[in-house]
Amino acid sequence: MEAQHVLTRFTSCIPNGLLSSPSTIIDYFLTALKMRAQSFFSISTLIVTSVSINLYAARYDGIISTLSLTKTKTSYTLVETSQNTNSSANPSWLQLQPNNKFLFATEENFSSSNGSIASYSRTKNGVLTLLDKKATATGPVNIAFYADSRGAAVAGYASSTIQSFTIDVNSGSLDLLQTFTYTLEKPGKVPDRQERPHPHQVLVDPTGSYVVAPDLGADLLRVYSINRETLQLKEEEALKVRPGSGPRHGVFLETASGCVYYFLVTELSNETIVYRLDYGKSRVKRLSFKEVFRSGTFGSEPVPAGSAAAEVFISVSLYSHLNSHLS
Repeated sequence: MEAQHVLTRFTSCIPNGLLSSPSTIIDYFLTALKMRAQSFFSISTLIVTSVSINLYAARYDGIISTLSLTKTKTSYTLVETSQNTNSSANPSWLQLQPNNKFLFATEENFSSSNGSIASYSRTKNGVLTLLDKKATATGPVNIAFYADSRGAAVAGYASSTIQSFTIDVNSGSLDLLQTFTYTLEKPGKVPDRQERPHPHQVLVDPTGSYVVAPDLGADLLRVYSINRETLQLKEEEALKVRPGSGPRHGVFLETASGCVYYFLVTELSNETIVYRLDYGKSRVKRLSFKEVFRSGTFGSEPVPAGSAAAEVFISVSLYSHLNSHLS
């Protein structure tokens, strides 16, 4: 399926104007391996070894498969090489630590009163071994690491929660640190989807100082500052988005000149919104967002009935474009 990407020229970071019109950039997903940005794939993740590319894919029956992707001169072959059956039911997200040491999975466990988060070691060939598993609030759907992977934030869609965990960097063991639980005074503009808060993602900013969590049900970007010593998160002022937007996922971009942008995709209104971030003079005081661009996910074309934007991803072509302007 084609993915639409907004190609932009950013104010004060790129010369010659404010923003260009949207354009479509289609990149084969494997080129994401070359990106400097964090790459997140829903319930799957990629890691390159010296001889092949390992793809970890989770199934809702609780199996995490390792597949080996090999390129020939004219095609690719994808072969399952191992299965791990230690996952609880309904794994919703897989995430490798930045140093690729451990793989973590959030598990929704629809038939249970709680979800779980699990850590796995992995061999060079992609074989996974369960290290630890801890209970979470119901319906965890996303995970992000912070403070040199000593902490993890988890978004709980069904439970309206954001949780933090400590991680032992040597053993991969986990311990619950905090739980933030949210409510709504009344349903949102789209009541069948916004009957309660629904945090859908957690993402650490490029400075490693903040966690940003799009809340689809509350039409908010929830913001937390990170204490690198205690690993605790502190709730900061949230950013309101237009009622009925349904913010789902975002991605950060830091330009060569030091400007930081946040690309947000909204599921209910099918929009891509770009914010420029301001950290204050010390870059650690208070995070603020300034909207600099907004477009429908289909550009000037009408949104087809039933469409629901799910992911935002910055292509290699966009990075190349930005670097050529900022060199």
